[in-house]
Amino acid sequence: MRPQSETVVAALARLRAAADRVASAWPDMEWSGPKAAKPLVLTRGEFTDLVVEPGAVMELTSPLRLPRSLEGIELAGEPIDVMVDSIYPIELEHDGAAIFHDANPAVAPGPAL
Repeated sequence: MRPQSETVVAALARLRAAADRVASAWPDMEWSGPKAAKPLVLTRGEFTDLVVEPGAVMELTSPLRLPRSLEGIELAGEPIDVMVDSIYPIELEHDGAAIFHDANPAVAPGPAL
């Protein structure tokens, strides 16, 4: 294998650092709801203290406050993509309108082939 130039190595390091920052760029958000004992914090895309009772419905709300730009990219006027990874049925609403609904998330609860 040929040695890489310092310029290439530095460029790859900058790209990797930017990719790492963007991968966890979603802002920490505080979620609350009528059945939540205390506000839950969504950090790096995960709730750490979420407890869902079997058969219960948990409604959580949170204001979405995005920065004007992220890693030099202007966000104003751009669509927002959200990846939902949940083992629970979920419905997302924006301003009272359902924008996503999954009553039966695909989950492999045990060994899968």
